[in-house]
Amino acid sequence: MARNSLIAGAVTCGRCGARVREDRVKCLRCGEALVAAAIHHTQHSARLTTMLGGAGVLAAAALVGVVATRPSAARPVVLAPAAAAPAARAARAITLAPAPPVVALDAMTNGRIAYATGSLATAIDHFQTAADAQPTNAAALNNLGQVLVKAGRASEALPYFDRAIDLAPGTWAYHFNRARAYAGLEQWGQAVAGYRDALALFPDDYATQFNLGRALEAKGDLEAAIAAYARTIELAPGDPSFQLSHGHALEAANRPREAAAAYRRYLELAENPADADKVKGRIAALERAPAAPR
Repeated sequence: MARNSLIAGAVTCGRCGARVREDRVKCLRCGEALVAAAIHHTQHSARLTTMLGGAGVLAAAALVGVVATRPSAARPVVLAPAAAAPAARAARAITLAPAPPVVALDAMTNGRIAYATGSLATAIDHFQTAADAQPTNAAALNNLGQVLVKAGRASEALPYFDRAIDLAPGTWAYHFNRARAYAGLEQWGQAVAGYRDALALFPDDYATQFNLGRALEAKGDLEAAIAAYARTIELAPGDPSFQLSHGHALEAANRPREAAAAYRRYLELAENPADADKVKGRIAALERAPAAPR
């Protein structure tokens, strides 16, 4: 009971958002490193010393007040300001350098704010600070990689994604983001492999399936792309853009009847698309084309 009564509050985990007692070294939910317990103990001791010193000051002021209420007739009593106790002064003089987890957490927060406001260069600086403070923080490495890709620096982002994946190989987002970086560089073989690695971790993610289809189509593997688009449509049947991409791949594979059907489905799902007349023209041309032998 005595130990618990000295706990001042809690901190928020930068990875999962859990509220954790501030004397913990790691988050109990996800294992993320928090402020070191030793630092907490030093800060707590300083707070306790300050409180004790403050009590001494209050006691001294009370004694001065007793004297002041009974002034001598011969001379007035001059009340000097009470000086802080030496222990309190020593406690206030303690300065602590921020621990690496604190530096990383602050930099991550500032990086997200900068990214949200469109300040990519500032966001990169903050995420770089977080990654340097905690080289084993996979989330910081991944965030730095994502902002570099957004800034058109995908080749610089790849080593950070590689390190994040080495640290947390079971995290779908890190594989997906690295695959997108490869796609941005038009390195389609690596992009396809990356999307397949991501799908192994999250098989029912339609965004990964769709991006896999696009990478396969760009690589020239039309039949595999068609299969990926078909799976995407199974997972998200209400999205018209997936039907359009499916139709393009079917048309490129010389499967006109199936392509026309995909285009018609696109027009059914889309609400007054700007390319409606163009798509209708493609449907008409495909329906006049002879069926390709299978």
